[in-house]
Amino acid sequence: MKIRCLYLSIFILAFALCLLSFVSFEDEPCDGIEVDNYPYMCKGIDSLSPIGDYNSIDMGLNTIGGDTTSLSKLYDKLLRIKKGSDEVVSILHIGDSHIQGGYFTNKTRDLLASEFGFAGNGLIMPYRIIKTNGELDYSIKSVNDWTKYDITRYAQRAKAGFTGYTIESSNKAVEFVINSDSSYNLVRVLHGEKSPLLMVEPSLADLTIPNIATTESTDILLNRGVNSVVLRGRVWNEYNNHSYYGFILENGKPGVLYHTLGVNGACFKHYNDSTKFKSLSILDPDLIVVSLGTNDSFYTPIKDSELKSDIQEVVSNLKKIAPQRPIILTTPVENFRNYSSSGRARKEPNIHIDNVSNIIESVVVADSLLLWDFRSVMGGKGSSNWLTQKGVIRRDGIHFTVEGYEIQGELLYDAIARGYNSYIQGL
Repeated sequence: MKIRCLYLSIFILAFALCLLSFVSFEDEPCDGIEVDNYPYMCKGIDSLSPIGDYNSIDMGLNTIGGDTTSLSKLYDKLLRIKKGSDEVVSILHIGDSHIQGGYFTNKTRDLLASEFGFAGNGLIMPYRIIKTNGELDYSIKSVNDWTKYDITRYAQRAKAGFTGYTIESSNKAVEFVINSDSSYNLVRVLHGEKSPLLMVEPSLADLTIPNIATTESTDILLNRGVNSVVLRGRVWNEYNNHSYYGFILENGKPGVLYHTLGVNGACFKHYNDSTKFKSLSILDPDLIVVSLGTNDSFYTPIKDSELKSDIQEVVSNLKKIAPQRPIILTTPVENFRNYSSSGRARKEPNIHIDNVSNIIESVVVADSLLLWDFRSVMGGKGSSNWLTQKGVIRRDGIHFTVEGYEIQGELLYDAIARGYNSYIQGL
């Protein structure tokens, strides 16, 4: 009897030690521990999402591929912040409606901020004013009359700002109310060259500084952190007009500043049509992510050479505004499109997605860029079927549900985390 009890005690102890070891292994990367004096990032989606519910996701492919040596300066800067530096890492994420909605990029931003700190909302857009979707954790309101211009409209592209949108008003006096869930003490106004200065109430004003690098940006420094501010401006003569592209909110703290720049319906060619694209340099990004291709797959027939040229032109323009900065191209996930035969419409997987993804990958190789192959991570060809079954894709067969976009955001974070952790392991 005593021997049996002894065996039972040993078994229970061994089981407890194994369980403790397992928990330690799972939680270790998220405890902020240091290995060889280098702090790791949290593991990512392995511990943050019910990934077991989505067995078709191939986590083994969830990496940043391509010329990963170009990420060294970014990782070094993140590491310095992790160790207490007061620097800011600026990330610019360009895309279409998948980006404009904000659910995808906000998830990536929040997870990065949980590791390195939150430096502010970054680029925010007056989506409510132009009556479109967006503005999840902030709002921009105005009682004035506004006209919208965007880069997807051929006749409007000359007036569309470098953020993809422009709003203009013929009112002599305008007012913006900017609210945010998080506080900020700097408002950067992105505006047309002839726009008057926007001012805050005297009790908040510290300094208003036109940006010396461009005539399309003005910094408004506040004397304290706020969650809401009112900006007012007035046209005094016929040489001025109210023309605005968006705003940037910063809080003066170290960490990640994630700029989300999405335009509904945008293709690669639309960003090339923008006459003000070069002004994006004021964002000074440490990393650029480009998530386009979904809408390109619906413009058929399109010649492979034309699409490749469009992608390479976007890349070339980005390299001009941010020389020597890493650029990640992402592949679009498989979606559905409507086909018709014998007078009957049917919805089937979009057969052009594979080709678009292959062309994106060819540009990555040819131009020594970086690739996040989201299409393959989600299962590649045929993945639209399981995405539909799990309710990850909406009824339109193109856009994700909120849960789907948040999974996408966690996956991108996880891919960055893996690259960062691998890099510091080699130091």
